[in-house]
Amino acid sequence: MKSYSKLSRRPSILPVIIPLIITGLTAYVILNQLVFFAIITSGSMSPTLEVKDLVLMQNLKIDPQQGDIIMFETKEAKMPVIHRIYSGSENEIRTKGDAVELVDNWIIKKDQIQGEAMIFQGKPIVVKDIGEYLLFDPNNVRITKYGSEMYRVSQIIKNIKSLGLTIFIICILLYIFINFRSTGKSY
Repeated sequence: MKSYSKLSRRPSILPVIIPLIITGLTAYVILNQLVFFAIITSGSMSPTLEVKDLVLMQNLKIDPQQGDIIMFETKEAKMPVIHRIYSGSENEIRTKGDAVELVDNWIIKKDQIQGEAMIFQGKPIVVKDIGEYLLFDPNNVRITKYGSEMYRVSQIIKNIKSLGLTIFIICILLYIFINFRSTGKSY
């Protein structure tokens, strides 16, 4: 039988594996956009959602019900639309913005829905005014009201988004390398 002192000095791989599994699952959820933030670009959902707000959306389980806030694509709009379900069935959903009196002209189907707002205590999960920093069109303006630095910051954010997977893999490899090196022993 091995002595306790030999077993206690043996390095454990568990402290390395558990964070890797959690990080891997988180990356899977983010990269596959199972849970994501969407930027509000118009005032049609005011006062529930204001321009420049970020709303937390999910597409793990989409069960369209009257009153749900959904994000969908339609030919009539250039960008995805975030509106509330007004009425309909699974194949004929009518939507309407909270700030608008009329029901939208389009009829959407369940497969057009890209996400449903995550609700906490009866309200969508919203981060106020952050979208202003993430939604930037360099074709229109190079100097924002925050100065030319904002343009540079938006370009950095854009590059990080496009290189996200590469940065993520490098970070995981560095994490593994540092953990193996800090123990001084191989597994």
